[in-house]
This record gives sequence, C-alpha cells and structure tokens, in this order.
Amino acid sequence: MSNSNIEVSFVIPTYNLPDKTVKCFSSIRANTKTPYEIMWVDNGSTDSNFKIMKRAATRPRMHTKLIKFKHNKGFVKATNAGIMESKGKYIILLNNDTEIGWMLAAKLIRPLVKAADVFASGPVTDSMIGWQGVPNLNRRWNDLAYPNVDSDFDKVIAKKHGGKCIEVGGRKLPLSFFCCCIKRETFDKIGLLDEAFGVGLGDDDDFAIRMAYNGMKQMLVLGAYCAHSHRTTFHALNLPVDSIRRKNTRILKENEKKYKLDGKL
Repeated sequence: MSNSNIEVSFVIPTYNLPDKTVKCFSSIRANTKTPYEIMWVDNGSTDSNFKIMKRAATRPRMHTKLIKFKHNKGFVKATNAGIMESKGKYIILLNNDTEIGWMLAAKLIRPLVKAADVFASGPVTDSMIGWQGVPNLNRRWNDLAYPNVDSDFDKVIAKKHGGKCIEVGGRKLPLSFFCCCIKRETFDKIGLLDEAFGVGLGDDDDFAIRMAYNGMKQMLVLGAYCAHSHRTTFHALNLPVDSIRRKNTRILKENEKKYKLDGKL
C-alpha cells in the first residue's frame, strides 16, 4: 500500500502484554475497511513477547510499520514517535489493551470530515472507569439508554445512534486517548503530546485543554464502540497510579496557567 492511499494511522505503543496486543491487532484487521496502517511502537518488550506480537502484526492485510525501542521510553514518548512517523490523514491513538468495533475508523473519521472546526473524536466503551464508559454515559445522559454490553452491542448502538455525536472536550469531558481519532493538522498546529506526562495519566487532558484554547472541537461518536481493559499496563507493571496522578495533575495545572496567560498555546 502506498503512503498516498493511507487514510488512517493507528498509533499503538506496546510493552509486553502479548495476549492483549494480539487481540487488538486482530480487531483492526477484522473491523477496518478504511485504508490504514498500524504504527506499532514497541517500548522494549521481552524477546519472547515481542515475537508473539510480531507474528500477529505481520499477518496478511495488517499494513504494520514497526518502531522498536531497546528500553521503555514511556507511553507518551512512544506515542509521539508513532505520530511523527505516521502517514495517515487521520491518526487514531489506540491502547494495546483495546479491541475496536466494526468500522470504528470510518465512524470516527466522519465528524472530522463533516465539520472544519472538529479536530478529534472518540467512541463509547465498556469500562466502568472514565466518563466514556456506558454506565457513566447513561447516568450523564439518560436519553442515551445504552443497553448492557454484550456480543450484539456494537450493532445495536450503530442502529440506534448511527453517526450522532455529542460535543465534548476541554477540562470537564476530554476524550480519553485509549482510543481517539485526531486530524493530522492538529499536531501541526498545537504540537505533540507533552512528554512530561511520562507513562501517561493527564496527557490526554492536557491535549484537550490545548485544543479548546485553539477553538478545536471534540466529539463523542455515540454509535462507535471500542472495548477497553482499563489500565492493564499500569497494573502489570505495578505502577503507583495515585502518586503518578498527583505529579501529573501538578503538571497539568501549571500548563493550563501558561495557556491562559498566552490566550492559546
């Protein structure tokens, strides 16, 4: 596939978790008709785990490009590396502990094509944590009435909601980067993710605030679905989530002060 034919780039950092990663790759292969590439950024996985993931990444019709680091450089730096090497008009930031639903890429791209002031979109998910999870969406917007997540969930919500979107973004409802589609020009205008956030937590909030200060809208696509095993890598590495969150919250607050002083970036 030539670069000119690539519509969307999936940027997927990995650090071990081969079972999750294989399922993620397979879901892209099975559910994507839009011309795509996978920017696989491996953050120093063990040789045995890397081999398992590589077998899945090199199956027919996978269109995978690999960036491999010898050591773990952190989630945000790996994500930025994938963005910089990607060729798609639209970039989907995707965690490796996800499985995308049918035609997810096309569903997320649609609102970005329709409106010049919309620069990012995201799906609903099954996670109990985070406002994009079905239980939390039902509490916030009673009229959405999402059913329980089961094998037919993807089809049911696509039929019920189609391409309907709700405007979100900013500090209150930032799209989570477990799965988020962003116009390439967004990064040209406001830069990449802030690598001060290291392993993650707050990098998506920071980016949403920067987008808001620059008049860039975000949309939740009600008929798009992505399953997510929340914070799998954090748990696997036994990372101190609370202390990381406290540190990154301080960074977020300092950054926002700067954005307010500048009136934009």
